[in-house]
Amino acid sequence: GRSAVVGLGANHRIGVGAPERAWGPPRFLFVGIDWERKGGPLLLRAFSRLRRICPDAILDVVGGHPRLDAPGVSPHGVRSQADARDSDLMAELFAHATCLVMPSLVEPFGIVHIEAAAAGVPSIGSSVGGPRDLIAPPAGGLVVDPGDEEGLFEAMRRLSDPATARRMGEAARERARLYTWPKVAERLLRAMGLQAPDGHDLAELM
Repeated sequence: GRSAVVGLGANHRIGVGAPERAWGPPRFLFVGIDWERKGGPLLLRAFSRLRRICPDAILDVVGGHPRLDAPGVSPHGVRSQADARDSDLMAELFAHATCLVMPSLVEPFGIVHIEAAAAGVPSIGSSVGGPRDLIAPPAGGLVVDPGDEEGLFEAMRRLSDPATARRMGEAARERARLYTWPKVAERLLRAMGLQAPDGHDLAELM
């Protein structure tokens, strides 16, 4: 048998077209329903350490998190893109974020990394699963091993630098061009040995 990797596309375009973001102070964003598997507890520990050297850092948390009352942490609960008010809130959070961070124990793909990248936001994600291919340097992000608090802290410290975050955000936006549903369809056609209806060159996943 033969297999081909075609990837996935972003389900939502969040914060795309927003005004130029301010890259400092650092504002991290976590989005995930499964708090434990997505690395929420590890993130809180690393963020607490970061606040000691960067006391104006902010962490916005969206999803199935427990009660959160740590300094600098803003909990937002579970939100739905089907709700207009929630959609507006998510657009605002992505527009102000300087880095998406989701240090999952394992992440099959991580579409939210592509959604962040499309908005020009760099990411920190897991070295196990999809993020390793989606965001690892030079693709606009950093990956850390599951449970590696020191590695996560260092990645967050690095992306607290405005110039670094801006540069990696630009790389992320470029990378996101590969992960749209039309590009997925083109790669499916290529895998099946077919051509585009208008004869243009089909996308490859590089």
